[in-house]
This record gives sequence, C-alpha cells and structure tokens, in this order.
Amino acid sequence: MSAKIDEYKIALMGFGTVGRGFTEILFKKREWLRETYGLKAKIVAICDIYWGSIYDPTGLDEAKALELVEKTKEEKILEKEYDAPHKGWNAVKTIKETNANVVVEVTWTNLETGEPGLTHIKTA
Repeated sequence: MSAKIDEYKIALMGFGTVGRGFTEILFKKREWLRETYGLKAKIVAICDIYWGSIYDPTGLDEAKALELVEKTKEEKILEKEYDAPHKGWNAVKTIKETNANVVVEVTWTNLETGEPGLTHIKTA
C-alpha cells in the first residue's frame, strides 16, 4: 500500500514550450484542479539548460517565472532575476536534492540515445 500524497511538489525538467505550457495550465487551473479532483500541486523547482535552474522548497511563483522568460528571452534569466534560495543546480542534483515528490520531464530528446530525459527518469 502506498502512502497518500497530500500535495504534489513538482520538479519541472525543461522550461521550453511544453514546460511553460504545463506551468501556465497549472497556474491558471489550480483552483479548478483542487475543487474538481482534490489535487493540490505546486512547482518547487524549474531546471532548464537555457533559462537556468531555480528551487524553492516552499514553491515557486509560476507567473513570475513565466513573465521573466517571456519578457527578456535572456539566457539564465531565472538564475539572474528570480529570488530563489537555490540556483544553478544541474538536473540530476535538482532531482536528487529537492523536496519534489513528482518529476515532470519535458526536455528536448536525442532520438538515438533518449538523453537527457533518460538519465532524468532513471535518477527519479
């Protein structure tokens, strides 16, 4: 029998089009998901090779992260402008050392090797 999870704490691997879309849906539909399905979820970490890596065990401000990326398009903007207690971690460290109990893997994929997602999934 598995333990019940009261709140899903998500580490998001990849913040490209799919990762940002996932974040936007979670942000916009949070109350509906809670009311309809009893789902409580928050993103605690974002790790992206271009935008950077940020982690806050209490949860990230999804709207702020989306705004920074959309507004500037600047490399590592999340690490430069988002005030998070932990920054600059690589994906493996993010998966291993955050308080996330869910990893959402939406990075690019090498079709021959399955990387980097394969390593992320094995690590999780």
